[in-house]
Amino acid sequence: MKIDAELLVGLKGTDLAATTAWLTLTGPMNHGGHLVGLTRLEGYRFLIDATSDPDETVIRLEAVLNRQSTFFNRNKHFHALECRWDGGAHGEGYSRAEIRQRWEAGLANSLRYKPDRDFGGKDSSEPPILLASRTYGVEVSVEDDDRSARDALATKLQQSLQDSAGAGVTSVACQTKATLWWLALRAPDEDMAGELAERIAVTSRRDEGLLSNPNYQHAEIISIDEIARVSI
Repeated sequence: MKIDAELLVGLKGTDLAATTAWLTLTGPMNHGGHLVGLTRLEGYRFLIDATSDPDETVIRLEAVLNRQSTFFNRNKHFHALECRWDGGAHGEGYSRAEIRQRWEAGLANSLRYKPDRDFGGKDSSEPPILLASRTYGVEVSVEDDDRSARDALATKLQQSLQDSAGAGVTSVACQTKATLWWLALRAPDEDMAGELAERIAVTSRRDEGLLSNPNYQHAEIISIDEIARVSI
């Protein structure tokens, strides 16, 4: 039985790498006019070949992940584990959809403002409005070309699962070990949002592109979706 497992990991507190990227992109790189939100996750995808019951294998996978610090530390990180196989699925922690919803809700709250009017010192009774524009959420995956880190993680996870009594795991392949950047971009349409994301993601010169180095990494746009709650 093939089990497709996706693990997303993010920091509970301030992410200094994401904060630095935000300040650089909206400051010296002049993307402040259209970049209105940014967050960072670590993403892993494993293909597990199991001979035992897939539900039992996934429970053992959760136990291995929770007792190691290889992928996350419960005190510092939140995570989402979603496993799928033919005829079944299982999740642990947050779901990808829940993480996305929380990010969009925080983004919507941060972009709210009250109209710049004089109300004689009294609070406005008008509800907050959102900055006008279409806003797109773009997920960009950045991954090293060198597979050695992925192979090492797969070997370690496979050994840990095989050491677990009755795990019934014959092989583990790490298909993805990537940094996932979620960008909130103001753009007139989806195509322009994609172009902006590429300019932000891929370094072409000192003042153009930041999130990946094409000399040893590759960047890929995974999805582009309008964020309705911050678009008018």
